[in-house]
Amino acid sequence: GGMAEATSLIFELYRTLHPENTSPLGPSDDAFVVEFVKMLGQRVKLSLIGGIFKDALPSLEQVLSELQIGPFMEIPNVLRKWEFITDNVSWRGTVETEVLTRPHKNKLLTLFVRLPNDGFLYEDETKLQIHNSGIRRHKGTFSTLDKSQFPHFQHITAWVEQFTGAPVPKMTVFYSSKDRRVDLKYYISDDYHIGVSFEEDAPLENEIGERWAQ
Repeated sequence: GGMAEATSLIFELYRTLHPENTSPLGPSDDAFVVEFVKMLGQRVKLSLIGGIFKDALPSLEQVLSELQIGPFMEIPNVLRKWEFITDNVSWRGTVETEVLTRPHKNKLLTLFVRLPNDGFLYEDETKLQIHNSGIRRHKGTFSTLDKSQFPHFQHITAWVEQFTGAPVPKMTVFYSSKDRRVDLKYYISDDYHIGVSFEEDAPLENEIGERWAQ
């Protein structure tokens, strides 16, 4: 059944991570259990999201420079995909700009950075510090994380502050375990926002360097 299939996949993953261990593995194998629990523990840390951003940052800055995108700039409808490596695997990121015309207000300018979540396992919302829940967005239902969780995203916030040249006045982190997505929204001013999202995606290459189906 499904459980046997899952167990088989887990053992296969362990074998990939530890080819040097040639002894037969079973569910009661201590080395396997320790490794699996450790691996799962690492994969549910919110700080992993910041690690993905850190890996993507050098190439992201290069893309922004090539596109001549700076803070508070009105650049309509730019969409650029680029490649970066995290966990020895190639992934695709996306940079997008949006200019929204609003009645009786200045235009709202938004810079979006979209990144893959690199297999981050989304914990159920009940296990996290939640500020609000039941928020409808992107055809899904999200919760907002309590500000006590914001330090997990300090790499991202530090870049936003460096990019805009000012401290972040307000940020919101939208989280959905069902949609496997984390969206950070930085409200730099009434007229300028930065969004950084982490969503499910397929890698461009595996560790051996073979191209995956696009």
